[in-house]
Amino acid sequence: MKSRARDQAARARRFDSLLQRAYRTGQPVHVVLLDGAKSSGDELGWERSEVKCRALDDQRWFMHAYDNDSGLLRLARGVSSPEQSAPTSIEPLQPEFVDQFSMPRVPGRHDTSGSAVNRSAAVRDAVLRRANGVCEYCGLPGFKTASGAIFLETHHVIALADNGPDQEWNVVGVCPTDHRRAHLGDDHAAIRRAFIELLIKKYPAAASAFDKMQLVQG
Repeated sequence: MKSRARDQAARARRFDSLLQRAYRTGQPVHVVLLDGAKSSGDELGWERSEVKCRALDDQRWFMHAYDNDSGLLRLARGVSSPEQSAPTSIEPLQPEFVDQFSMPRVPGRHDTSGSAVNRSAAVRDAVLRRANGVCEYCGLPGFKTASGAIFLETHHVIALADNGPDQEWNVVGVCPTDHRRAHLGDDHAAIRRAFIELLIKKYPAAASAFDKMQLVQG
């Protein structure tokens, strides 16, 4: 598994290097189209991708943008220069946001016990976009990861274990320090109240739901 992860990481670095060279030199990129389901695993070394068939695209692709910090790029099919493309044909590069559930685990043995609750990736992504890289409690920016993505943690204000809903209006994006405080700090009750006030301002319809959930919890 570790050997496979190293090979995958090395291929990714070589691939990125080739894309950077294509961007610098204006050389075309040949694209292979894949048909079939990719592996659902997103952790290095755990699974291989599988496809039913592949075919070389007869059109050449060109690099129109490359961001050195994040690795985000823009490719255009059959258009050799950005000036030739329509202004709205390609979305501008946007920063990527990740949380504690987005980061791949280091390959190795992981012993777990108990049960786990599935968290919606769509909800987490929406919350991270709403926070826009800034902790929704203290206002400090999240840190940039090695990949260039901005890291914040997602936190359910009413915990899933307490039957809190996995919905945007019950989740905040916070820095790791405030996330720990929300769970373990002596001021955790005040922090939760602040989160609820923040979310009700953004989602007024959630006010009655929060009232019911807090009443059940006592």
